[in-house]
Amino acid sequence: MEKEPITIQGLEKIKSELDTRKHTTRSKIVMAISEARSHGDLKENAEYHGYRKRIIDNLNLIYPEMAPMRKTEI
Repeated sequence: MEKEPITIQGLEKIKSELDTRKHTTRSKIVMAISEARSHGDLKENAEYHGYRKRIIDNLNLIYPEMAPMRKTEI
């Protein structure tokens, strides 16, 4: 695997965004899903399905973010 150069500041920025997505963003979406779930029938609950899509999109952004950190060189 070829290393890609990155500055210390760039690495810290990636780590900070990853941490925010893992903890803050994910927690907010999970709470919103719980609220939407409480509104009844999930089959016709557009709010619930919208939040589920948001959490999937967030997870798709979290895990590819880890790949660049594995092949960086400071």
